[in-house]
Amino acid sequence: MAVWRRRALEHFPELRRELTDRDYSVYSLFFDLKPMLRAAFDAGDDGLLRRIFGFAEWCSRQTAQELWNAAGVAFYEHLFDYPQYSERVIPWLSSRIVFTHWQLWEAMVDPAEWSRLRSLLEGKRRAGEREAEAARSDGS
Repeated sequence: MAVWRRRALEHFPELRRELTDRDYSVYSLFFDLKPMLRAAFDAGDDGLLRRIFGFAEWCSRQTAQELWNAAGVAFYEHLFDYPQYSERVIPWLSSRIVFTHWQLWEAMVDPAEWSRLRSLLEGKRRAGEREAEAARSDGS
């Protein structure tokens, strides 16, 4: 079993049937997590939010393109599709995620919404940029 699938089973046992289907991809998982994310915000379910954002960040840090790309295009790209959740999403994003997905959001988020979000995300983007520069300097 693929590492991502084992990890997803640990994080999302409620999706066991889907995750044990060989044709179910990490992209499918991220699309299934979107309504779960909204439901978790509505219910104030920090545990589920922690699992979803944690899994997405883990995928974004992997070297396998299938994982970081799925996290980018099937999860992070769509985080701000529902403006009523935007401000609640921001605290769950690391500075690294904000920095690495800034241009994606700039291109994909509705311009009026991006104008509003940009100022809310700017501090995290700058912190992520400093972290990336420090990692390059350290040779990491």
